[in-house]
Amino acid sequence: MQAVYTISHIPAGWVILHDGEASPSYDTVESAFEAVSAASLALHQGLGVNITVEAESTVPMAGEGYDLAPPSKERRVPQT
Repeated sequence: MQAVYTISHIPAGWVILHDGEASPSYDTVESAFEAVSAASLALHQGLGVNITVEAESTVPMAGEGYDLAPPSKERRVPQT
């Protein structure tokens, strides 16, 4: 099993896509990358981890499997 994180650029900044959900936006790609610290939990659990950082010009479109609406303020730890 593998935990997959994709950091994508959207007009509001950068988001982390994981398990079909988008994180709140981050101002920089570097801050989004640092926020993928949940990946260390997956490593600790013996899972593989795949982190992809898309180029700034790559913008996910609505309907591609991710809801880019602003998420609730509640933070959840990804379930694997």
